[in-house]
Amino acid sequence: MANSVKFFLEPDFTLSNRSSEIIVEVANGLSVEKRGLCWQRTRKGRHNEFRRRYYKSQKELLDGIMADREVICSQHSTISSKTDVGNRTMRRIFLIMNSVFGVLNVIAFCFSPAYPSTLVAAFFFTFDSLRETLADAHSPAIDSLMSLLLGAILTCLLGASVVTFLFSPLAQSHLNTFSVYSIFILIFTELLLFIILNVLYNFGVRGSFISQCVVNVVMQALCCITLIASQHGTVDKWADLVGCILLCLFVVFSWFLFPSAPKEERLDLSAYTARIGSIALEHDKRIEEVRELTIEKIHERVLIEITIVFNEHCPLDEALRSTAELRNKYLKLHYVYKAFVRCY
Repeated sequence: MANSVKFFLEPDFTLSNRSSEIIVEVANGLSVEKRGLCWQRTRKGRHNEFRRRYYKSQKELLDGIMADREVICSQHSTISSKTDVGNRTMRRIFLIMNSVFGVLNVIAFCFSPAYPSTLVAAFFFTFDSLRETLADAHSPAIDSLMSLLLGAILTCLLGASVVTFLFSPLAQSHLNTFSVYSIFILIFTELLLFIILNVLYNFGVRGSFISQCVVNVVMQALCCITLIASQHGTVDKWADLVGCILLCLFVVFSWFLFPSAPKEERLDLSAYTARIGSIALEHDKRIEEVRELTIEKIHERVLIEITIVFNEHCPLDEALRSTAELRNKYLKLHYVYKAFVRCY
């Protein structure tokens, strides 16, 4: 029956498109007697009628599959165009918002050294490395909880820094109208920055943008140190002020130039293919081979379709249980959008 199915399909369509399974299922729906009669070379009679109906049904199936294929291709093209528009929109938003953040931070740091830049930078480094470590071992729900934890800790850290500054001896000499305004500006901008970072992270932007944010925070810490030094008169006041302004301008250009040439991590499909195949073979010793593996890119993640073959001594219930466990293992990977696993 497999030869008869391939006879009705185009060569390039039989191997790659999963819709060919529809023909197999429908053709197998015919009774054994009718399938046998279809291939008997009889010149006339009811055998010819069965054969004519069989060829007619196969032609209708093939026409329907080709129409479905065109619809799927058009939908994929539409999704790709929408994804590109979404990426461009997010980059523009990131560019505009961070340019505004840079200008506001220049104003804030010129009037108040009340921002714990070093602590925030260290926290970003630690949290990002922790998220990278746990990404392959936990579900997206755990990742979302970690993002909420980041927001809570960052908010508490900023609040504690403001309270500490207000009650510190340094506030007696520097607390004025501009300092109070600058504190609220810093809190507002950093909370907005946190929201933008999490939106970008959920869109698949990983590592590079967050690293740039950490670099900017470190540069802002240098601005704070320079401003504090100028307030204590260690060097000439105007020289320190000019140096602080130059460092802040560097932060502005850093915010402005980096999103214009984004360094987003792209999916290496060949590496992911090898990784996904090895996970399947290492999952259960009774898996003899990976018969079919399809990986399709959906935005910044992948859709997996894999067919595995168990040995003949593996019971059916254990094969189904192992297949479900393998699917759950795939879904825990941060770069996997959906996973479909079939077994034989």
